Amino acid sequence: MASLPAIGRSAKPRTTPTIKHNNLHSSHSHQQQSLHHSAQQLPPPQFYYPQVVLVPYGNPYGYQGGVTYYQPVTYPQFQPQQYITPVFSPMPQQYMSYATPDPSLPSIYDESLQYSDVGLKGMKNFRGNNDKFSDKQNDGRLMLANMGVSELHESIKETLEVNANVRVSWLNRMLSKCNNREEFDQALETYKLYQSKIDGTTPETGTLLLKAACRAGIPELALDLLKDTSEVPIFPTLGGIHYLMINFSLKNDTKAVVETYEVTRKRDLKPTQRTFHILIRECVDHDLIDEAMKFAEECKTLEIVPNRVTYNILMNGCRKYQRARDILELRQQMNDYKIEINDTTVKFTVLAHMMLDNTNAALTEFMKYPEIDVKLDEFCNKFFEVTEESNDQKRLVVNLFNALKSNRVELPVEVEQKLATLKADIGEQ
Repeated sequence: MASLPAIGRSAKPRTTPTIKHNNLHSSHSHQQQSLHHSAQQLPPPQFYYPQVVLVPYGNPYGYQGGVTYYQPVTYPQFQPQQYITPVFSPMPQQYMSYATPDPSLPSIYDESLQYSDVGLKGMKNFRGNNDKFSDKQNDGRLMLANMGVSELHESIKETLEVNANVRVSWLNRMLSKCNNREEFDQALETYKLYQSKIDGTTPETGTLLLKAACRAGIPELALDLLKDTSEVPIFPTLGGIHYLMINFSLKNDTKAVVETYEVTRKRDLKPTQRTFHILIRECVDHDLIDEAMKFAEECKTLEIVPNRVTYNILMNGCRKYQRARDILELRQQMNDYKIEINDTTVKFTVLAHMMLDNTNAALTEFMKYPEIDVKLDEFCNKFFEVTEESNDQKRLVVNLFNALKSNRVELPVEVEQKLATLKADIGEQ
């Protein structure tokens, strides 16, 4: 199996790059001297597509290491295509992890890694007399894109044995291609080898490892890896944790969802509004209202404000178990946080007051429907949604509409017809 193209293979190192002059006019000489004189004041190197480092003129930083980078000339006095030439020169290891990922990989990378317009435009102009070099680079990336997991596994393994300078983006590419247990086992072996040789994986790499396990149908293994990092160091993003939690939720494994969350508490990963939305929804879906309320309390402790959808889900869970006071407490929290309510929020609040036989408060809340921009017939129909659960819910809704009629609220004809059907179901005239 052939080694990966251009993995850490540099020409004989040199610390001072050369500048290729293409039909330069002699009048530019004073500009070159001025530019060289100011090289020491230039800002640190910047990283642009495609995983190359743009180093200021003169290379004043004295890099030692081994990657390929280009010397850009992006100053207004000169045209980049006149001056650019590929430079094979060393660079310190610590800069490598900041190189921009291959754009052909899945969009899992931090959105803060943005390509510079200047860098992109400059790269288009960099080819000039370096077409052969650029073509070789492009051919290498194309070959990588067409490799399967097994080929990538063997190529990375072979290259690591002779040269530890393998880009993490290639490991990421392999992880993103895994779709079954066999491929995942190969990827995990490569991940371990990479860590032992380089120890340079990123949180994005950890996230891709979790996703690969989920696609292979073994999220339990991913959770085991998260719990014990002594054998396989894995530090994913919070987004990766959420992905694993949702995967367990789809499998109705509430215990694993909560265990995955507990892993974040043992690491330096601060939960977010989305974290608690996943947890609370999971608990409510499985009738674990006490646990859901505890997570709501934890939100307050961590100063995290759930969104309206999360509150509505939790209020609906409390309604099913006649926990009216909890509903009203949640509604008060929404008011305190100035969270905009909707018709669902008002519906649960009205029903909570009806559960407590506080009819006047229920009617007052009901009559707020114009404020939330909903029509009377639409709002009334939302209450019939809960009547399919039990006769108790039917009686609650019948009592509400009877109270509305007693207060001279004229109900739409369709609502009157549905109300008559409910009354017949519970034996009320």
